[in-house]
Amino acid sequence: MTREKDRSVAHIEAKFLIGADGRELHEYDGELVRPAKIVNDANKSLGNG
Repeated sequence: MTREKDRSVAHIEAKFLIGADGRELHEYDGELVRPAKIVNDANKSLGNG
């Protein structure tokens, strides 16, 4: 969350794919990413793609 010059609040939406070791594998723009992209990346990280 950030404050704009007019003191309004801007919400920044991000989504993350986290690996089994707890480390970030990917960061996505939450407003633009398609669910299929996240599923594809998750499958690749599991060796299924």
